[in-house]
Amino acid sequence: MNPRRFIAWLNFCLVLLLGVSGCATTSEKSSKTIQQMSKQELKSRLEDPSLVILDVRRPQDWKKSGKKIKGAVQENPYKFENWYARYPKTKTILLY
Repeated sequence: MNPRRFIAWLNFCLVLLLGVSGCATTSEKSSKTIQQMSKQELKSRLEDPSLVILDVRRPQDWKKSGKKIKGAVQENPYKFENWYARYPKTKTILLY
């Protein structure tokens, strides 16, 4: 899968995950945006129990990588329907 297609797919999954977890807009006119988290904010929140970090790299890329975020859970991006419901709607979900 080429990098552009993977990024587009990852963005789609993030939007879908946010929608499924109750973050869709209500009847009033408001817009929700996908927020980005800086490295500094992530570092400061690594021990935060309200943050769930999901590593959604392709399985072969995850296995080859020597860099992983402490506490991150690896999930297969191709099997989104198998794992998205496991994560509470009350948590902040960080996908990378």
